[in-house]
Amino acid sequence: MTKIKSVKGRQVFDSRGNPTVEAEIFLENNISATAISPSGASTGAFEAHELRDKNKDKFLGKSVNIAVDNINKKISNKLIGLECDDQNNIDNILIDLDGSENKANLGANATLAVSLANSKCAALSNKKSLFKNLGNNFSLPFPLMNIINGGAHADNDLNIQEFMIRPDSAKNFMDAIEKCFIVIQNLKKLLKSNKMLTNVGDEGGFAPSINTNEQALELIVNAIEKSKLKPGKDIVICLDVAANELINGKGEYSIQSKNFSSADANIDYYKKLISNYPIKSIEDPFAEEDWESWKKVTNEIGKNVQIVGDDLFVTNVKRLSKGIKEKSANSILVKPNQIGTLTETLEGYQVSRLEHSLQTATRALKDGASDEMIVAALLHDIGDELAPLNHSEYAAAVLKPYVSEKTHWIVEKHGIFQMYYYAHYLGGNKNARDKYKDHKYFNDTVKFCEKWDQKSFDPNYKSLSLKDFEPYVRKIFSRKPYTN
Repeated sequence: MTKIKSVKGRQVFDSRGNPTVEAEIFLENNISATAISPSGASTGAFEAHELRDKNKDKFLGKSVNIAVDNINKKISNKLIGLECDDQNNIDNILIDLDGSENKANLGANATLAVSLANSKCAALSNKKSLFKNLGNNFSLPFPLMNIINGGAHADNDLNIQEFMIRPDSAKNFMDAIEKCFIVIQNLKKLLKSNKMLTNVGDEGGFAPSINTNEQALELIVNAIEKSKLKPGKDIVICLDVAANELINGKGEYSIQSKNFSSADANIDYYKKLISNYPIKSIEDPFAEEDWESWKKVTNEIGKNVQIVGDDLFVTNVKRLSKGIKEKSANSILVKPNQIGTLTETLEGYQVSRLEHSLQTATRALKDGASDEMIVAALLHDIGDELAPLNHSEYAAAVLKPYVSEKTHWIVEKHGIFQMYYYAHYLGGNKNARDKYKDHKYFNDTVKFCEKWDQKSFDPNYKSLSLKDFEPYVRKIFSRKPYTN
């Protein structure tokens, strides 16, 4: 039996020592699992509502007893007796029970903790690892390491909130971790040699007394070189500006220094930074409602740099769809706590992928986190910081109208980004054919489509042999997912 027997909520504490919500779900087969809702230091105004008691006499107003009561009294009664395997149903009940646009009634911290705990229960009940139970896309992303903190994450004069590194030349995940480790240790030595403190900020990066963004960037480049790695090749730099914290009432930003300047001036500043330093990703370069500046910066530097929407999109399908339409960014940050349920998190991810518009920079939970393992599961299942739309769900969704049910499972199992060539061919899209006709594998792809198409639409053809399928796949698919 996988039916829910009871649901229990309780107040626990996150990595900052602040109160947060934990949910525990018990099944009729005696399986149980817990999940903890995370919380961020800098949050967007359009994120799902984090419900706190606001009683100054209890944890300075940060206690979450109301959200816990919502789990124990309202949510529990609705979920008892339901199958935990149906995650969509569980999450839709949570959404309907709340009844608001942003989880303002039950609290996103309550709904998310329950949603994640249910997912973990389902995995245990199915005797699967959590990431396997979430999907069939088993790849690891390029990790980003937050190594210098500023803004709301540190007590220094840096306005940019996060300075991160990404190991682009890593051969596998362990190699990526090792390269970052070496750079971090050399950065620590550099800080000490410059008589700077090596205390850390909220997210574990160093938080020395640095006055300018350029000084932080110089330290990182020097640390990369001391590690015998090449800046821009082996290791690149990624920024989280968190511009929501840096805008005034006139729409000006204090990104360069404490002085405010126009959005256009800051676009010029970003251009200067990426020309002088190996910066390949900028998160939240402008405020969440400054759509025009987002569009400008993406148009001007987005070809070579990831422009990541965190506060802009807040894992919300409506805002994401607007951003895709207006070309406001080329990447999205995915966080379950921004939307309040696992199902809605995955929907946001799917929209970003299936629109064939955005790369996905996945940071599954926020900095005020716990030992919650769902972060690792989501990174396995949907995380691909660099890989541009190269996973099977895109191919399966695009090809489904053109292939028979008997062969669709092969697309789901083996599909990779270049599968959209097949969709263009089978759909008779001449413009797409012209666009991709110079691709080095185009002719082989067309030949394969012709061969595959005949079999897939033959009602007497019961299966497609992998011996037929794989030789073409190996030749056509030059890009493989980043795996360990």
